[in-house]
Amino acid sequence: AALEALRRIAAAVRPTQGRHAVEAGRTGRLLAPGGTYEHVPLRLAHVEMGDVEALAAAARALGAPYPGEWVEAALSETDTAIPGPQLVVRLAQLTGLLDLAETPSTTLLRERLADADPAADIVLTAEEESAYQSLADRFTAMWSLSSPLARFLY
Repeated sequence: AALEALRRIAAAVRPTQGRHAVEAGRTGRLLAPGGTYEHVPLRLAHVEMGDVEALAAAARALGAPYPGEWVEAALSETDTAIPGPQLVVRLAQLTGLLDLAETPSTTLLRERLADADPAADIVLTAEEESAYQSLADRFTAMWSLSSPLARFLY
């Protein structure tokens, strides 16, 4: 179930990322107030909560103190080169990013991005800039496991 959920999530997110976004016509840039510099893009994708919950359940099962031989067998049958513990961490991180709690900052940005033309540049207001920085900090902390060097790496 988790593998199918991951495939559906990847299918929903892929068109918003990198060259796939360009191919889909999502070429608009996200600019700081006054257009002074470009931010890392922030794009919306719809994923089903049931799929996020399936990934969370898989992370919990795989991360149990003694998940059993079935986990090792399942991991050995996959095409992934990710060792079991790293797979658990990545699943948990991905689940956390997809299930991020709604805040006034996320609501403000979601509403602004939802109404925007994906091919047009967006110049953020000062309030939106603050919301973007807050959300970027949350994403970075979650993805980097709160590493103090993360601000310089991502």
